[in-house]
Amino acid sequence: MIKGNADGLARFGMTWRLPSLNAARCFVAAGERLSFTKAAAELHVTQSAVSRQVQLLEDQLGFQLFRRFTRRLELTAQGQILLPHLRTAFLEMEKGVREASAYTERSIITVAMPPTFSVRWGTMCIIEFQKLHPKTEIRLRVDSEGVALDSGQVDVAIEFTYAKQRRRGAQLLFRETLVPVCSPSYAVTLAEQNPEELIRNATLLHVQQWSDRYGDWKNWLAKAGYPHVPYERGLVFETADMVLNAAKQGAGIGIGDPAYIRGDIESGLLIAPFPITVSYDRGYFIKTREDAHKSEIQAAFLDFMVQTCRSLRDVQLPEHHRDISSRAGLLPR
Repeated sequence: MIKGNADGLARFGMTWRLPSLNAARCFVAAGERLSFTKAAAELHVTQSAVSRQVQLLEDQLGFQLFRRFTRRLELTAQGQILLPHLRTAFLEMEKGVREASAYTERSIITVAMPPTFSVRWGTMCIIEFQKLHPKTEIRLRVDSEGVALDSGQVDVAIEFTYAKQRRRGAQLLFRETLVPVCSPSYAVTLAEQNPEELIRNATLLHVQQWSDRYGDWKNWLAKAGYPHVPYERGLVFETADMVLNAAKQGAGIGIGDPAYIRGDIESGLLIAPFPITVSYDRGYFIKTREDAHKSEIQAAFLDFMVQTCRSLRDVQLPEHHRDISSRAGLLPR
């Protein structure tokens, strides 16, 4: 028989005493497994201890939580109502303890970025952000597969993906635009050829995008008006940064985003021999971890990255690369 409280359920108010954590935890464990024995094994106590704690909770609440049969348990209607609330309460307590334990006076953000983004923009961005927030420690990880966010290893992730495949809530940093690039010395070796002959004779430098090795050149050739030029040839690299470095060394003609190669073109290390750029429905997106509490510093970092990438993306290639390309015989004078 359950010993009801004197005031019954009317005590759900300022004077209502919450159940003990031990009793509530035993009820949640038993309710999830519908077994005192399995609950005891999970909590590393005896079966009788779990049964006793659940009985104490029922006495305090004034109603039954389980219907007890010889070899099984069933939740009562009131037990079914209470179980998810107490389960959520324990999860929230665990989360709070974890966050409180991790608290430090200095802010820490762990950020994941794709390889080329981290080399060409990401490192510069976090250096500038840290200057604005000197008490913030930023930990940078390179993640080419976009898995660090799913595993909870980072607070913020920048991922390269198609727009339709981006994560829910992800903010666009910029869409990718590609243009062929090569070194001035390599351009000279191909001088005095018309554009189609030049491309046919050139070594093409590819970056493998997921399972697609040749897609960038295939799409660019089609848009430039050379769909019949063979593109499944040349050198294939794992990252766009490797392609750009190979192009600077005179290995062939690569594909690059104008935002990434501005410095290389201004310094004369690369030229863009053709004025045609190709845009894609893919780009770089930024997202915080789903279960993370977005702190002020995380929100500030997201805003900073969005604004910084927007300003960098708006910068156009310097005009003097046309003069260099023209002298190499790659563009009409």
